[in-house]
Amino acid sequence: MSVVTLGFSGGLDTTFSVLKLKEAGHDVVAVTVDIGQQMHVDQIRTRAEEAGCLDFVLVDGVADFAEFFIAPAIQANALYQDAYPLATALGRPYIAYCLGHVARSRGTTLLSHGCTGKGNDQARIELGVRALMPEASFINPVRDDGYSRDTELEYLRRHGLVHESDDSFQFSIDDNLWGRSISAGPLEDPNARPPDSAFEITASVQDTPDEAVELDIGFKLGVPTSVDGEELSLVGLIERLNGIAGRHGVGRIDHMEDRIVGLKSREVYEAPAAVVLLQAHKALESLVLTRSAIEFKRGVSHEFARLVYDGMWYTSHW
Repeated sequence: MSVVTLGFSGGLDTTFSVLKLKEAGHDVVAVTVDIGQQMHVDQIRTRAEEAGCLDFVLVDGVADFAEFFIAPAIQANALYQDAYPLATALGRPYIAYCLGHVARSRGTTLLSHGCTGKGNDQARIELGVRALMPEASFINPVRDDGYSRDTELEYLRRHGLVHESDDSFQFSIDDNLWGRSISAGPLEDPNARPPDSAFEITASVQDTPDEAVELDIGFKLGVPTSVDGEELSLVGLIERLNGIAGRHGVGRIDHMEDRIVGLKSREVYEAPAAVVLLQAHKALESLVLTRSAIEFKRGVSHEFARLVYDGMWYTSHW
């Protein structure tokens, strides 16, 4: 049997992909890159084992993700279309790097992911992997065979991988330290209000504290280093702000977004720390930069965000 290295989140599409790849005669090595996602690693590992993966590889990448991907995005004030802090888009090039590394260590050039043909991440992951591993080939059952979410759900139910009480497949969710991306399901209707079940790290306005909180955020070379005078690692600082800002209802973004593939898509995000830090960094720049520098920086920021969104991290465009 040939071995396929699969970027595995434990969600609907990647779980479905394991079964379909096995049906096609492949062994599957599931790779999960921990970049601060909410789903517990033990849950992801269990789902990989239940689906029949040959092996499960966990990469502890939270600190590297913060230092090499989030920090530059803060310095750049990176917001795609002035709205989206690029949480998923920033995570994909790092995941691509890890997938290629694991594939080479297993002696295979076959890789897979659970991205659909309508989304951005198929381009981000494949561009990233192929930039670093030109010999790579991709096998993608979800995209290539055009399965619907309903078809995938029914297929997993027949294999005993979805229980009636399991609501984790209601939405398509990607999350990491920098934010959560929620789409599909009831969010496909742009007129529908996002249900409370879509949110996990931000409180509804009616549930927020009555008293405001004032935060003092320290920066060094454009990277945040402290909150209220307490020095923190970037990971610790973002986690702290996700908790504080999220409790106060900060960080919900409802965005009609232009995808790489030419479609408009309704995307809902939670990014409490990102919203706070990007606003704070812009305020700092307004204190120390000249008018000309601020105007130049605005154009650079937009270009940085576009390149990240389009999956161009490992290119000469920088």
